[in-house]
Amino acid sequence: MTRSRFGIAFRLIGGLLTVVAATTLVSLAGFFALYQVGQQFSWTAHSEVPRLVAASRLSHESQRIAFIGPTFRKIDNHFTLATKMGEANDKLASLENLIQSFSSLGADSAIIEDIRTTSDLLRQHFASLAEVVGHRIDAESEIQARWNMMVKLGEEIRAQSCIFRGAVRHEAPDWLPIAAWTDVANALVSNSIAILGYKNRSQLKGLATRLDDLWHEAEVQYGRMTPNMQARLSPLRKMLAENAETSPNFAKRRLQLLEAEQAEVGMVNRAEILSSSLVIAATDLFVKTQNEVDGRNTKVADIINKTSKLLAGAVAFTLLVSIIMLLYINRSVIQRLTALRTAMTDHAQGGGGPVEIVGNDEIGEMSCALSYFVGVIKNREDKLHAINADLSQAHSNLEKIAVTDRLTGLYNRAKLDEVFTSEIACVERLGNPFAIILADIDHFKLINDTHGHLVGDSVLNEFATILRRMTRDTDTAGRWGGEEFLVICPKVDLNDAFALAERIRAAVAKHSFPVVGKKTCSFGVASYRSGDTADTMVKRADEALYKAKQHGRDRVAIESRALTCNAHA
Repeated sequence: MTRSRFGIAFRLIGGLLTVVAATTLVSLAGFFALYQVGQQFSWTAHSEVPRLVAASRLSHESQRIAFIGPTFRKIDNHFTLATKMGEANDKLASLENLIQSFSSLGADSAIIEDIRTTSDLLRQHFASLAEVVGHRIDAESEIQARWNMMVKLGEEIRAQSCIFRGAVRHEAPDWLPIAAWTDVANALVSNSIAILGYKNRSQLKGLATRLDDLWHEAEVQYGRMTPNMQARLSPLRKMLAENAETSPNFAKRRLQLLEAEQAEVGMVNRAEILSSSLVIAATDLFVKTQNEVDGRNTKVADIINKTSKLLAGAVAFTLLVSIIMLLYINRSVIQRLTALRTAMTDHAQGGGGPVEIVGNDEIGEMSCALSYFVGVIKNREDKLHAINADLSQAHSNLEKIAVTDRLTGLYNRAKLDEVFTSEIACVERLGNPFAIILADIDHFKLINDTHGHLVGDSVLNEFATILRRMTRDTDTAGRWGGEEFLVICPKVDLNDAFALAERIRAAVAKHSFPVVGKKTCSFGVASYRSGDTADTMVKRADEALYKAKQHGRDRVAIESRALTCNAHA
């Protein structure tokens, strides 16, 4: 369709231009006030906002530095120590750059100088703390190495002690010195090994004296030995001397480590105090800068308030003109759109006739588009009906899954109960015969125990295939539970059910199952009696099955009758 030269859009734009022209003259009076607001904002943007941002970054960086000090307590190697010092130096360098940047923006020099001084003190303190931590790491490594050596030495002394004592006779002059020396050496080693568990200073001091006395006693006993025996003991004595004779001894070195750790704790606490001072100073600077910005914003708000009153007149005039335009829009646009919406609603509810196309402007084009859209909707409704049909099929498939045994594909217990109820009702109404067959795979537990459950599942599947092949279309076969299967045979008496069970038994006996080879199955058969329920029929079939099991398995047994049939009958 051909659009009108002066459509709705053209008329609306014309009306808006009229409003703009009418309000422009009134708005000029507010430009001067807005200019002043712009000047205030310009000052804030070029001066105070950068200062506020810099103060915020300075505060944030100081808080990051505050977290460094406590982490020194957890450092246990020189690589981590070097990494942590590098991180501290990087953050302090970043802080110094921020301080320089903030100074160039005209910040309070006293606060800046306080932050710079605290930063320098913190840098020096971190260096001293790194040195103390390094000494502590070296001491820990040395003590651990000496402790490992003492453990190894203790094992060697015990082994050599047995050799020397066995090689020297009791009446020999070296017997007593050897026995005494090995006992003292073992005591020296055991006391040294126990040192790592001590943290009490008085205990460590006493243990240090004890180690010196033991070493002196060991040297006295060593001097009482013959030169030959001294030569044999010389390697052990040398290893013992490296740990016991070296000054400071093991206990004194452990005591020094505790003192170093205490000093480290004090320095870490000092670092936390300096970091806290730095954070407080940076926060004060941020708060002061924030207050200055707030003061500037208050001035801007006052100017805006005055400007708002000036522009209120322009708004009132604009409102009057807008009301006139709304009346026009209601007549030319809203009423026509309402009619179009009504047509859309009717079609959405499944009714409505052809869409009326009025006018050749934009709304007329919308009416034309709606007419096309209605045709598209009807086409999609047809497709939706097809999708609903597919969903109905999927629902049927789900119903089938709900009554099917997941492993064998036969009906499950729930479906069998449903068929049972239906068949009993049919028998009571019509009087037709009705029988069931209960089957159980012989020695099935042995299959699972010997070959595993996967092989057992394979046997169940093979048996289900035989059962499905041998039963009639009118029969209902399903998995009753575990290795038990049930066949419901409508319009079949006891003898016919017996014959069907025998055919199934023979087919199973001839079949070769994967992995396990030949397997057999026992069957119990029962028929409907007046007043029976599913439970009573299954009970009699189960009793017959038990009878078949008792008579050697691979049999079909009938309820309350002596007749059985085996594989060779």
